[in-house]
Amino acid sequence: MKEFFFKNKILKIMALIFAIALWILVEGEKKTEVGFLIPLEFRDLPKDMVIIGKPVQEVEVRILASKKGISKLSPMQLSASVDLSMAKQGVNNFIIASRDIKTPTGAEIIKTNPSSILIHLETVVTKLVPVKVKLSGSPAGGFHVKDISIEPDSVVLFGTQSELNDINDIYTEPVDIAGIKANKTTMLHIKLADTELKKAEPDVVRVKVSIASMQRGK
Repeated sequence: MKEFFFKNKILKIMALIFAIALWILVEGEKKTEVGFLIPLEFRDLPKDMVIIGKPVQEVEVRILASKKGISKLSPMQLSASVDLSMAKQGVNNFIIASRDIKTPTGAEIIKTNPSSILIHLETVVTKLVPVKVKLSGSPAGGFHVKDISIEPDSVVLFGTQSELNDINDIYTEPVDIAGIKANKTTMLHIKLADTELKKAEPDVVRVKVSIASMQRGK
């Protein structure tokens, strides 16, 4: 028995090491499942359309991969996107398929939640409206605002029909005239932050605030 255990000892040790390495390799290649929450992006939106409301921004994906692959996987390697190039006006139902999710080699998408989403699209229309200016503060004592000129005095707004129905004018950013004694000319952006409008053309106008003395003869 002693001769059996100690004969070809080196070969037996090498065989044991090989067996352990093979076991580790097999264990590492076994498939396991893990879930990630990843952002959902929308691409190729038709230029004449806009998304209404706030659609789903994230999806949960269940991924099947080897234990070795899972240990090296991070959400930064995953991305999901939906192609809107064929979307129509109204409510569209989009299936989130495996092909819409980018994964590393060896990772298999087995489930997405939600598996489909509803996206409401509307056609963008235009409307020409006058521009107005809001003043912030007051001129120096003895002076008053004589006139306000805006160039151009109207802009084209882009939005959905429902958004534009009740809009009859649009304001610029405020002009600060606190303490001024002379005319002030400045370039101001059209204020769209408080609206759901897509854009304005032009989006910057030239505003001149003319100041005059309240004393007679000046």
